[in-house]
Amino acid sequence: MQPWSIDIRLFRQSCSKAIVPFPHRAFGGIRALARAAGRSMLARIVIVGAGPTGTALSYLLARRGIEVVLLEREADFDRLFRGEGMMPCGIDALAQMGLRPFLVQPEPDRERPNCVRIVSQPHLLRALVEEARRFPSFRFEPGTTVRDFSPQADGGVVVRADTRAGPREFGADLLIGADGRSSVVRKRASIPLEPQPLGYDVVWWSLPLPSWLRAEAVFYAFASSSTTEAAGAYPSWDGRLRLGWLIPKGTYRSRRTQPPETWLDAVADLMTPDLGEHIRRHREEPSSPLLFDVQMARCSSWSAPGVLLLGDAAHPMSPIRAQGINMGLRDALVAANHLVPAIQAGGGRTRLEAATRRIEEERMPEIARSQELQVASSKPPPPLRSPAVRRFVLPVLGRLGLTRRIWLHGERPLRYGAVPVRLTV
Repeated sequence: MQPWSIDIRLFRQSCSKAIVPFPHRAFGGIRALARAAGRSMLARIVIVGAGPTGTALSYLLARRGIEVVLLEREADFDRLFRGEGMMPCGIDALAQMGLRPFLVQPEPDRERPNCVRIVSQPHLLRALVEEARRFPSFRFEPGTTVRDFSPQADGGVVVRADTRAGPREFGADLLIGADGRSSVVRKRASIPLEPQPLGYDVVWWSLPLPSWLRAEAVFYAFASSSTTEAAGAYPSWDGRLRLGWLIPKGTYRSRRTQPPETWLDAVADLMTPDLGEHIRRHREEPSSPLLFDVQMARCSSWSAPGVLLLGDAAHPMSPIRAQGINMGLRDALVAANHLVPAIQAGGGRTRLEAATRRIEEERMPEIARSQELQVASSKPPPPLRSPAVRRFVLPVLGRLGLTRRIWLHGERPLRYGAVPVRLTV
């Protein structure tokens, strides 16, 4: 007997659109760094990591005339996979920055407030960098690997990095680590990361999109009645079908002894008959499976002398309910609110340390709450842990439209944010 599947059509009304790829110069055409002298450079802020948090904060600081240098290890933004889900709170963060026009029209139906966007993160990052380049106080250094840094007696830091032009030092009043869950800045600052309990990893594929989903914007979630496995599927911004398969943590290596086709058969067994048939028909055509080693954690302190952590560097998020981009953009808003006035008042160790403490104090409650909800979302509530209930009761709830309503109600804080966040600078 095949496992029973739950089909939760979560946000049919969402706008599964890409970010507009604004015209942008190739990385090799970046203008000369006007105030660079030899192999060292001074700036008020050095940000490591050109992800959503780093690029958004660079833009917010640069438009206020604050000198900021953004360092990025990769030479371009075309990584194989990045988070694609933008919740209403993330869309709102872009709107507060004045960047909502980046989203392709049509705008979400304002009568349907649960709209979620599927975006091209590479296009988003390119657009944010291009906007920041409008301001002379912004400098971008792609292809730069940070090695270490040294706190200075005056409270600043000297960052040592390998650039495309060779070794270089960057001096700054404050170093911001926005370099992801494997943050070099966090490790060099000896800030411990406290893991949160999770028991799964995700395997991703992309397949040709079924013809009947080309005009749809819908997310499907499926769970087995007999195992702990689950899967999701949605039309992505690039016109392909994304498949995510949740597997028990640490089992990926043992599963690699099986032919990849058997993996897709297992995913197809979880899904509705039409999607399952489509997957089997195209099982010779998927992209190579990509393992996402799911980690969720947070630092009890986000700062050290001369250093601040933001985004996944401070709090790696689970992929459940698509929180990564959104929390990173909201981190950038709050960081700008406190850093801009501190720097405009003259900066210095005392002001900047006070600002970093306030940023952490303001952001920690939402991050803690969001991670709690992500853990809860990864487990069925107690009444649904019974296979009999999942097999016989949930299908009835689904036919009545109650499954979707329960799901949306439970994730409301994850869609709109657990606390209000407003840009004030």
